[in-house]
Amino acid sequence: MNTDKLQYYKELLLKEMDQMTGELSRLGIKDPENGDWGATLGKENEGDNADPNTQADRDEEFLERANVLGEIETRYRELQSALYKINHEPEKYGICEESGQPIEEDRLTANPSAKTCKAHM
Repeated sequence: MNTDKLQYYKELLLKEMDQMTGELSRLGIKDPENGDWGATLGKENEGDNADPNTQADRDEEFLERANVLGEIETRYRELQSALYKINHEPEKYGICEESGQPIEEDRLTANPSAKTCKAHM
């Protein structure tokens, strides 16, 4: 893959990583020790209230935030991996991990962190 295309996909990855970082920050907090993210309660649900219904709502929201956070964190790590390839192993970026063949450009444009071609999705 030529340098211009690598730069194009790198920009797509960085843009999406920036969006994911914003979402991660909105839903949780990053552990400085290991880099993992943990869900937090939304600002609207902070406070001390003994009402069982309120507590149940808080618990439900927390679990929902934790699930979404996990999905976003997984996506963020996929983006990091692809960016690493572009920066450190450019000859491996855009190559299907199953077949060793180039990944289709339309697939990389839609998902610049794709690890497989369309045939191996």
